[in-house]
Amino acid sequence: MIRLANSLFLIIFIAWSTLAQDADIEEEFRRARIIPHALSAAPTEWLRIIYENRTLQTGELIENEEDLLHLPKIKWKSAHLRKLYTVYMFGLTEIPWRETRYEMSEGANFGLSDGCNRTRQYHCWVQVNIPGDRVRKGEQLFPYISPDCPSHEFTDRIVVLAFGQNFLVNIPTGKMHHAKLFSECSPTSRLVNKFNLTGPIAGNFFYMKCDTQNFMLEYP
Repeated sequence: MIRLANSLFLIIFIAWSTLAQDADIEEEFRRARIIPHALSAAPTEWLRIIYENRTLQTGELIENEEDLLHLPKIKWKSAHLRKLYTVYMFGLTEIPWRETRYEMSEGANFGLSDGCNRTRQYHCWVQVNIPGDRVRKGEQLFPYISPDCPSHEFTDRIVVLAFGQNFLVNIPTGKMHHAKLFSECSPTSRLVNKFNLTGPIAGNFFYMKCDTQNFMLEYP
């Protein structure tokens, strides 16, 4: 009887701890100003961001870009193998620049131009058609580029979100498709609307100390 009571207490405690942690998500996303700068609502659960067997902590500061060179593992508890998901990784920087564009070898363009507010969003990775949380089994809509942010004496926020898919996403090809998808002032809402995504279901973020020597910025 005592064992049963202890087991029930442990189950209740774990469930309560999980709910308490998930309840803190909105508070943390607001504190980091991801809401309202990139999202209007918080994810419903945390996800894990794992680089080379190292799980990043929420709000952790990464100062060495080499720690982020390789594709991370992304895990979240509610993922279901019979469902499809999209993982979106992006950076938020607060710097007013006129126009900064980086051309990729695949021809994708992820610059942002005039008309946006002070907070700018740039893209690191979009993976679609993911079965459950088997992220590497999905397809790259936007190939992974390790966070290397276009900032100037700022610490950027790197955000990773998981969304539910309602149908299989057809991968567009060519530079024009990427430019249309990723040249908006609110790329997250653009992505969600274009592919009718649900969520964000899960999310997390960390901070990145930027090396500005690799970028040429134009100021107003």
